[in-house]
Amino acid sequence: MSFLAWYSILYVALVAVPAMVRIFIDQKVLKLKDWYFLLPASTKFDQHFDNLTLTGLLMPFVEELAFRGVPLLLLGLPGLIVGNAVWVLAHPSWQLKYLPSDIPLRTRVGFVLSACMYYAFSAIFFSYGWLAGYGLYAVLFHILHNSGIAISAIISDASVKFARPEIFKERKEGQSAHASESSTPPSSEIFVEKKPIRVPITLDADFDLTDLKFFREFRKVSPVSATIRADFRWLNPEQRYFRRFG
Repeated sequence: MSFLAWYSILYVALVAVPAMVRIFIDQKVLKLKDWYFLLPASTKFDQHFDNLTLTGLLMPFVEELAFRGVPLLLLGLPGLIVGNAVWVLAHPSWQLKYLPSDIPLRTRVGFVLSACMYYAFSAIFFSYGWLAGYGLYAVLFHILHNSGIAISAIISDASVKFARPEIFKERKEGQSAHASESSTPPSSEIFVEKKPIRVPITLDADFDLTDLKFFREFRKVSPVSATIRADFRWLNPEQRYFRRFG
């Protein structure tokens, strides 16, 4: 029991504290958003259960045996060091896939270094249990750690409301259908999907899609441009068809 208490203290020092340091670096220094790593809103119970079972139970058991227990048993301390190095580098390799493609290289490198720092401290913590002859404790702590992360992700996912993408401005409650056809055109908004909220883009009343460079060049070279231009007039906020959905 004394080793368990000491091992619990090491967990705080080598896993919990580095985790908080990593969160600070990712959020304050690298300016990464929390919702980069959120589960999609369409996740069902079976997917949550699969994530909890795989991430919280199966992977900790497999990782502890494959990267620490077996290498230590077969190759001794050098095998444990190599196994930990592979385990540390394997995590940011798949986590990078969750970052948006427009994240600059400098931020990606910082993210990898931050992740390696965190997992290196975690590797020291779990390796200490194996070296002390308490590999079972290392497996149990790894399971508890991953299960806590999986459960928190499920709770966070359940609390996030992903809005349905809208094209036209929603009518305010109590506004009549004829109010949008008044002499003064209302301001128009296009909503684009943005995790986890919608960001409104306000368009001026005189906005005309056909005034874009593409359509201006098209009118110069195409004899049927007038017909196609008329087809796109419905996107103009000044037209009644557009305002009808306002």
